[in-house]
Amino acid sequence: MVEELHAQGIDETCVDQTALDQVLEAGQAERICVARGIEPEPGLNSRFEVLVEDCKKLLEGYSEEDQVDFHQVQDFIVVEKGAVLMRRLPPTSGVPGLSVLGEMLPTEQGYVLEFNAAAEGAIIDPDNPDQLIAAVKGHPILIENGVCVDPTLWIDTINLESGSIDFDGSVEVKGDVTSGFSLKATGDIIICGMVEKATVIAGRNLTIVGGVAGEDLGRDQHNELILKARLSAGGNIRAKYTNLAYLRAGGDIVIREFVLQSDLSAKGGFI
Repeated sequence: MVEELHAQGIDETCVDQTALDQVLEAGQAERICVARGIEPEPGLNSRFEVLVEDCKKLLEGYSEEDQVDFHQVQDFIVVEKGAVLMRRLPPTSGVPGLSVLGEMLPTEQGYVLEFNAAAEGAIIDPDNPDQLIAAVKGHPILIENGVCVDPTLWIDTINLESGSIDFDGSVEVKGDVTSGFSLKATGDIIICGMVEKATVIAGRNLTIVGGVAGEDLGRDQHNELILKARLSAGGNIRAKYTNLAYLRAGGDIVIREFVLQSDLSAKGGFI
C-alpha cells in the first residue's frame, strides 16, 4: 500500500503509518485518511518584553478570612532616567508547510511592530532601536506596546483601596486623604480635596485645595493639645483652612480662610 501511495506521488513524510496499520489489520476500509499535509505556521509579529514592574498594586485575591492591613504603606515603583523599560523582540519567519504531494506551502513572515507613540516620558534608545528607555525619572505605567513614565503619581483618594502612600517623586490626589492613612512624597504634593485625621509629608511644597480637619485627642502632660492631623513640607504649605492640626513648613504657611486650634510652625512667614 505504501508503494501504491508513492506511485501516486504522495510524499512519504505525509503518510499516516498508524492509519495504514489499522487498515491492514482490519483487512478492509471504506474511507480513511492515510496521508496528511503539513499546515504552514505563520511567523509571529514583534513581541514586547516588559523589563519593569507595572505600578499598580491592587488589593485583590483576599478572602474574608485573610488578615489584611489596609493601612499598610504602598511603595510604588520609580525608575531613573535612562532605565530600560521594554525590549522589542524581532518577528519570526514562520515555518513552511508541505502538501501530500511533497510541494512546499509558503508561509507568512511576522511584521515589525512599532513602540506605542503614546508612551509619554519614554523614548527609543538611541543606541538600540529595539529598546524603550525612560526620558525622565518617574512612575512606570504599562500600556499596549509601550511604557509611560510619569514624574507625578496620580491617586484618586487615599483610603482603604489605595492604602498609605510613600513615593519618590511628586503626588497629586484628586480627592481626600482620609483618616488613619499617611501620604509621603519626596517632591510636591497636591491634594484637590481635604485632609482628615491623617499624616502628610512633602519633600517640597504641599498644596491642599480644601482644608485640614483633624481631631482633638486630649491634652498631654504639658496641657498641650494632642492633634491627629499632622502635615509637614520642606517648602511651603498652602490650604483653604486648618482645624485641629499640626503644620510644619520649611518655607511659608499660607491659609486662605481660617485657623482653629492648630499648631503652626514655619521657617518663612505666615500669610
